[in-house]
Amino acid sequence: MSWVDLAALTVMLWHSANGYLLGGRQMVLRFCGLVAALLVALYLQKPFSLYLSLEWQAERFFGRLISRSLAELLHVGATGSFDFQLPPLAGAVMQRLAEEPETIAAFSQVAASQAVGEMMIRFLAVIVFFYFLAVAFTLILRVGRQKLKCNNITESQRFSGLIIGSLCGLLLSLLCCVLLDALSIFTASAFLGQDLSGSYLYLVTAHVLAFIL
Repeated sequence: MSWVDLAALTVMLWHSANGYLLGGRQMVLRFCGLVAALLVALYLQKPFSLYLSLEWQAERFFGRLISRSLAELLHVGATGSFDFQLPPLAGAVMQRLAEEPETIAAFSQVAASQAVGEMMIRFLAVIVFFYFLAVAFTLILRVGRQKLKCNNITESQRFSGLIIGSLCGLLLSLLCCVLLDALSIFTASAFLGQDLSGSYLYLVTAHVLAFIL
């Protein structure tokens, strides 16, 4: 068990304890809110990524970062092509979000930087928009809970809240795992990738993505 698994376990335990205190009804609403936030983020990732590129020059920014990373990580062969593959987990998501799935290994450095930068913007648009919606929905639930002040939570409600809370923690851990896998593109060393790929969370995330995608 690596530090990645320990971090994921901590997140799940924290959400389980929170679910036990809040009860099953609140945690059902929170879990549905997380799923809805993810679906909305996936649906709106195209206009949001376009906004980031036009207003904040995000695609150009990530293109430069990726170009530097490619210059350090990749070896140019005699044909001028790169022996490079997208991260396994995040790469599958990026290819699915891309309008036209592309083979990065056959690109030159400039073309590869542009292609990966565009896919990275779409991927980060989903993650950022999801967390924004998730935080907003959590705050709305917290305000509503303070107004209702429901303290008579039965033991069965607490137990169901514990189970659903662990599912919320698992969902967030899976998303964080995919995010870390995407950020491994920018790391010059394989330290992050090795720790991540050797974790149980990585295996669970791979199975979930294989089922969904």
